[in-house]
Amino acid sequence: KDHKGGMGGMGSSKDHKGGMGMSKDHKGGPLETIPNSMPEAPPLPSSYEYNPSLSKDKWEDFTPDDFYKALQCEETPLGDRSIHDTSTWNRLRQTYEDVVGSGRSSINGANIEGMDHKLNELPLAQDATSIHAESVPNKGRGIVAQRDIKADEHIWSDVYLAKFYDTHDLNRFLAVLPSQLACDVIIWKYDHDENPDDFFFSVNLDVSSFCNDGGSSESNIFWESGPIVKDFFAARDIRAGEEILCDYGYNYIYE
Repeated sequence: KDHKGGMGGMGSSKDHKGGMGMSKDHKGGPLETIPNSMPEAPPLPSSYEYNPSLSKDKWEDFTPDDFYKALQCEETPLGDRSIHDTSTWNRLRQTYEDVVGSGRSSINGANIEGMDHKLNELPLAQDATSIHAESVPNKGRGIVAQRDIKADEHIWSDVYLAKFYDTHDLNRFLAVLPSQLACDVIIWKYDHDENPDDFFFSVNLDVSSFCNDGGSSESNIFWESGPIVKDFFAARDIRAGEEILCDYGYNYIYE
């Protein structure tokens, strides 16, 4: 299949990133914790409408698997799934912020915390000159090196990681997106804990979501925790035209 619905979910994915890659210093790392105090999500702006494909469903109580089935995500062949442009990524990020509100937005928080650290100097995946997204044979979408990349070169930073601290936020987000975009979010999202008290979902709302799984043996990137977000580097020399592969790390990250 071409998606994964979290731990114990829909199966392994070739077009989904579940953790991005291994840390250079350790495998996985501690789970992040949900902030102790968080404002309520705001009312949905009047400019949004819920997906008419869900009009007969009680989607408020859906699991991601339920959305995947209701939106018929499985019906879209690998080769027909879009490689999104900047305007689509901007739309996804704006929708996320409108749905969860600035006080619950992890993207907004990263920007605020980054003021003193020159966030705008971090390499964003969508702006990286060393990589681009394209169709990869037998996998669907993927990330490929545009030029030779040296070992330890900083490729991108995880600035646009959107976190959903409860299913209400995630379900509203999925329900207002066009079906294909909602299907992509379900494909890309990953889970952080099976304990309901600590549970949350994350999804990268940028081109890094196209990073396919190479496992611990074939992954060619690693991450380190920076002062603001995770930073991703080449684990070895990568040739132009070579696919960038993450390590989803299922056996290590979410134990």
